[in-house]
Amino acid sequence: MAKRGADGNTVEDESSPAPAHAGGLGSDVTAETELVAGSVPRDMILLNYDSIVSSDTHIPTHIASTGAAVFQSEGEAVFANVNTGDLYHRCDVESVDIHGIAEDDSGRAAFCVSKGDVFMAINAAVDFAAIFAISMPECLCGGSIAVVGQTVVAVNEAAVGVVFPFEEPTVHMWAPPARVAHFIKCRRGAPIIALMDHTTWRPCWTDAGFQMGSVDLLLWNPLFARDVDCESGLCVTVNNTKTCTVLVSRVFPHFSDVHIPITPVRAAWENNTVYILGDADDVAHSPAIYAVTPAIGAVTATFFPDKIRLHPSDSLAQLNDLRGRFVLYAGALYLLCVPSGTE
Repeated sequence: MAKRGADGNTVEDESSPAPAHAGGLGSDVTAETELVAGSVPRDMILLNYDSIVSSDTHIPTHIASTGAAVFQSEGEAVFANVNTGDLYHRCDVESVDIHGIAEDDSGRAAFCVSKGDVFMAINAAVDFAAIFAISMPECLCGGSIAVVGQTVVAVNEAAVGVVFPFEEPTVHMWAPPARVAHFIKCRRGAPIIALMDHTTWRPCWTDAGFQMGSVDLLLWNPLFARDVDCESGLCVTVNNTKTCTVLVSRVFPHFSDVHIPITPVRAAWENNTVYILGDADDVAHSPAIYAVTPAIGAVTATFFPDKIRLHPSDSLAQLNDLRGRFVLYAGALYLLCVPSGTE
């Protein structure tokens, strides 16, 4: 049954899932939309994944830009691709801790889980789900594990371990000079690790092996940075007023910085535009995406979903993400797309 949210948009109730479709995004979606290379998205639609798992029992908890996604129920986690319909792996949620999906710039994706002190990466492959498993050092056990882009970072008190799932099954240890504050996602490559002493560091993998280098973001307080393009210097920062600022002036000094009335969750770059995900309505749990084109120095598009699916769990908000054109918000999947026949 459909109902209206606080913003007036149609809200889809969990008890009435969208009609099932066969294969991938499904005929009911692809008949109306197209994923066209180089095209500009114009709509944000709610995705139906009933051809993979039932939306009555499974909720999406992680997404990658390729469409690789993790769906969880009370008993299992399913690693599949919502774009192609391929199913990669199933596991018992009682036996593992799920950390997310790592992906590199070439489009490879890996499902990251741990069981006790063993960390595992399951590659996205239909014929063979390649698994590598490594034991975490004792000093990291009991800490937290974050999957950021193509890098996995384990943190426990003063110990930090870095894993590159697509390079080698090794935990690279690092002793930071201060406590870890948060991670800054980079447009390409590994994330930047921001410490409480306002210093920033970035792990990297080179021909010489693992290196941890100091990075100067030239920000008065890097703890407010959320996403950055290390090549151009463009940065998305969060403000104390539940808004965010895109520091366009760092790239184009003749433009002012662009202020956006949402708390930033994640940013994604496509061509010359950065898309920023935030909350449009605290009551309706509706996502909003603002597109900023730095060369113009302004917001060039805004996106709100055609309808939303409500999942009444505050913990799902911690998993909100934007990967490529796929949006994960409050336990629902959306797609930035192009209406068929408009390009």
